[in-house]
Amino acid sequence: MTTAHYILLLIAVLMAAESIWAMAAPGAVRERARALLQDVEGGGGSWRALFWGLALLTWLFAWFGNQWAHRTLFFIGVFFLTIGFPANRPAFLQAWYDFFLGKRSPAGIRLIYLVEFLLASGFAWIALRGL
Repeated sequence: MTTAHYILLLIAVLMAAESIWAMAAPGAVRERARALLQDVEGGGGSWRALFWGLALLTWLFAWFGNQWAHRTLFFIGVFFLTIGFPANRPAFLQAWYDFFLGKRSPAGIRLIYLVEFLLASGFAWIALRGL
């Protein structure tokens, strides 16, 4: 296993932990996301810098290799970079929140996080198989 595999496994574990928490307590996830949204509306923090920093970190580990783990980290970095562009705009984050959490029933939130758990399982499979 290369460093990219370990980083991908770490990302998979974090995603799985978040999705398990969200499936167990969808109301708590909704309230935590709402609190983060209010923090952005108050002008706190630079979400753009956080997402772009995560993109650069994933690309750093994806750079040297041509395995599935490297390609997966590259696309995770693309996701972080794309989200980083509108991240400091409260209207974008409000729309993101409404789409994924704000206007969903607990069953809908659980379904969304089930998809995330399956994605995390795929990432872990790639990392553990050494692909």
